[in-house]
Amino acid sequence: ALKAAKKAMDAVKTDVQMTEEETVRGVALDRTSVVLDRKGTITLKASVSPDTALNQKVNWSSSNTKVASVDQKGKVTAGEEGTAVITVTTEDGKKTASCSITVTYTGGWKQNSRGWWYRYSDGTWPADC
Repeated sequence: ALKAAKKAMDAVKTDVQMTEEETVRGVALDRTSVVLDRKGTITLKASVSPDTALNQKVNWSSSNTKVASVDQKGKVTAGEEGTAVITVTTEDGKKTASCSITVTYTGGWKQNSRGWWYRYSDGTWPADC
């Protein structure tokens, strides 16, 4: 009986052990860089560690919303051509991770009866054409 009681007591976690398991130690993203085409989207996934942390909530932000905007679910939407950094920050501990987003407009030259025109890969034309 004494042996069983000792085993049960050893299994009880101290306040320090509980706090270490409940506190956020870091956050990571599934990608560190992404290239998006015109109007492209991607959803980044954040992993808070440890997975036993009580507060798993994160906030998302963009360094340049004209190039790439992000919603609070991690969905990134391409805007203007350029580069932006998407950052995820944990509510608990303010740990961060980031992903560089490069937006490029790809397409090709097309010929019709009026001449040559540049058309984006999504089928649209530049505004001045």
